[in-house]
Parts: sequence; structure tokens; C-alpha cells
Amino acid sequence: MNAGLRTAVCGVLFLGLLAAAPLQALAQSYDLDENFPLRMEDAEVIGKDNFTFQGSFAYELGEDGEDLFELEPALQYGPLERLELELASPFLLGNIDDRGSGDITASAQYKLTEAGRWMPSLAVKGALTFPSGEDSRGVDPSLKLLASWHLDGSGAHRVHVNGAWTRNFEPYADESEDGWLYLLGYSYRLNQNWIMLADIWREQTTLTDEEINIAEAGLIYEFSDRLFMAVGAGGGFGDESPEMRASTAFQLNF
Repeated sequence: MNAGLRTAVCGVLFLGLLAAAPLQALAQSYDLDENFPLRMEDAEVIGKDNFTFQGSFAYELGEDGEDLFELEPALQYGPLERLELELASPFLLGNIDDRGSGDITASAQYKLTEAGRWMPSLAVKGALTFPSGEDSRGVDPSLKLLASWHLDGSGAHRVHVNGAWTRNFEPYADESEDGWLYLLGYSYRLNQNWIMLADIWREQTTLTDEEINIAEAGLIYEFSDRLFMAVGAGGGFGDESPEMRASTAFQLNF
């Protein structure tokens, strides 16, 4: 991780410490979604009859100096108390492989259990990615298991584990049939407005022999129960990992 990236990550964490204040109403729940602003997800869902719109923007500097800009809108709906449906589509720009840009992903997340004294909250998320974008073919399914532990009674401190599998049904010559993701994360509600996040993850992508390792940190600011803003920064380590990644996102609840 280069010096500039270390400065960015430390800056995010420092802002989180400045935001810390006496904790109030920490039982208030929050929902962590992929790219808002980190890769981490939790096991929570948005609840019955709720709509959420998210928009995220990320910049990634590749190991060989390539630039990637990613814009992703996502719409979520809760038809049942424990079920969340989502439509999302990433748009990729830059001098890096834009394979999959414009693909549409439809997913469903079901919350299996509530968190207990020693047991995590568990959820399972299934998705189908349709080949509507650049150089895509075949409908690719994925399956993700989400676990979130509450480390205290208020739910302010949480540990998250994500594990995901993706099946590439019609791979190109430089692609493999399976992709895997392993993630460990932590979130801490500093007060009624600020949430601090950090995660570390490893992904074996569907590109042959490509393995990515990233550590990142972020902050979410809650303006109201309807509007959230988020920023994040991180960097890669090991071969094939990006030099750095920075992101910003917003969320509107209806």
C-alpha cells in the first residue's frame, strides 16, 4: 500500500474519531450494502414496503497505472419483512478492461435469523447477472452468505463475514468458470449520525488466475432516516491487486 493511500485511509479513520460523541439510540439499525461505500455487506434487510435508491461512484488505479471509473445505480424493495429485492447495473469507464459494463443484476436477499447473544444474524443472497453489457454472454448466477455478529447489546459494534460464489456459464478463453469472494469486516456506529467501517477481502475473479486482495476503510453520514452519504478508500496488496481504490455513495430511503 503506497504512502498516498495510507494517508487517505488514515484520514478517513481520523475523521471518524473526530465525529465520535456520546452514543445515543444505538439500537437504531443500519443496513450495509455492497459499494456503500465498501465491498462489505451485512445480514440486514430494508423491511417490508420500503424502497431504497443508491448511487455509487468509485475510482480504481490498477497495478500497471490503468484507470477505472465505476458508476452503479441500485434500486431495492422490501416485499416482505425478511426479503429484499434489488436491481443494479455497473457502468465502467477508463483504460482498463470494461467487460461487463452495463450488465443488469437482479438479486434477492433473505434474512434467516436475528442476532442473539452469541449467534450472528444470517442472510443468504442469490443473484442473476444478465449479459446486457460490454463483451458479456450467458446468464451468470451467484450465491452469497452473510453473517453479522453484534459485539454489544446496543448493536453499535458489529463484525461481518461474507462468502460468495459466482458461476460463469459461458467463459471466454481467458476466463474461468467459477469466482470466489472471502471478506471480513467491522462496523461501528460512532453516534446518531456517523458510522465507521473497515474490511479486508480476497477475490478470485472469473478472469483466469486473477486474485485481488484489498483492505479499505470508510465513513457513512446519516443526514436523516431518508438520506445517507458515504466515502471510502483502500488499497491492494499482492500481485494483480489495484494500487488504490476510492469511492463515494449516497442512499435515499422512501
